[in-house]
Amino acid sequence: MLDNCPACSGSTHALSLYRQYDVPVQSCLLPSTEARARGVERRQIELFGCRDCGLIFNRHFDATSQYFDTGYEETQGFSVVFQQFARDLGQNLDRRWHLSDRTVFEVGCGKGDFLAELCHRHGCRGVGIDPAYDPQRRPRLAGDRVQYETRLFDDRDIGRRADYLVCRHTLEHIGPVAEFLGQVARFVREGGVREVFFEVPEAGRILDEGAFWDIYYEHANYFTAPALERAFTRAGFEVTGLARLFNDQYLGLFARLADRKPAPSQAVEPEHDTSRLAENLDAWRRRLAEAPTPIVVWGSGSKGVAFLHAADPDRRVSEAVDINPYRQGRFMPGTGQTILAPEDLLGLNPQTVVVMNPAYRAEIRARLDALGLHPRLMCV
Repeated sequence: MLDNCPACSGSTHALSLYRQYDVPVQSCLLPSTEARARGVERRQIELFGCRDCGLIFNRHFDATSQYFDTGYEETQGFSVVFQQFARDLGQNLDRRWHLSDRTVFEVGCGKGDFLAELCHRHGCRGVGIDPAYDPQRRPRLAGDRVQYETRLFDDRDIGRRADYLVCRHTLEHIGPVAEFLGQVARFVREGGVREVFFEVPEAGRILDEGAFWDIYYEHANYFTAPALERAFTRAGFEVTGLARLFNDQYLGLFARLADRKPAPSQAVEPEHDTSRLAENLDAWRRRLAEAPTPIVVWGSGSKGVAFLHAADPDRRVSEAVDINPYRQGRFMPGTGQTILAPEDLLGLNPQTVVVMNPAYRAEIRARLDALGLHPRLMCV
């Protein structure tokens, strides 16, 4: 159990904000049977807010419960909407960095698709590091421009040369934020890295919308924009850009090493209003109780796992559906619903589809229309 804030080591100003019990410890390792899905390990989430730096962290996070291997299935790259977002992001990086003949080092590259696309389209070289990278799924676009390593980023990488560093949707999984960013700072300094880009979920939106489906055990930390900036400043970086991305669901941060050590930041006393989380949870339980059946959730990733665990204690939702073929035929961790392909819905004829990310609503509606299905869509 954590007693100190993992970003600033503050110990006397943390405030308990939100609790969930018996939460599956991982959402992206997919069980092969319903029995295994229902029997996954569960632990407690207790979110604390640091009044000194603004970080929100799970006091009960235990890194030893986390397993990231080739069976970890996190990719959203089968969605044309997400593919376009990734291409647009790559174009923005190229406009900023002029990537041709440069080397990009990606920490937490997942299955490697974004780095392969970046190098293919913009003529750079890439090195991707991730324990969940699967050599059997090497992206076709990677060619000979990209090198992947199936392991964690660690001190053996210090001293490797790169022009830029990218780290997307990884920092929130790492408990010791300050320690990790210090390691990144050493890599940047010794490797001649000009600038870094980090992308994380936007915690301010989670609180404002009451998005309880975006709270799960794998995320040790939750960053608002001010908290993210303070964490990098404390690690010796100068933040050069900070913006909301992907329908305001993500934060994107650019930073480079500061010329001088920043002054210690003062206590910020951030407001972390979590009342919307409980209100929204109660509302969704009522909606599911009243919705026509069969009900399915569209999206079997972490959002879907968190939603079903919290909002559907009576298991009104019969199945999950996902366009990712590597998820189909598997089972939802904790609750045990089968994960179907969209075409499998023809035999089920769902009357209600809960869309786990509104960014995909139009894409999902088009897919259902093509199948001749016209259920009610309910977007979280």
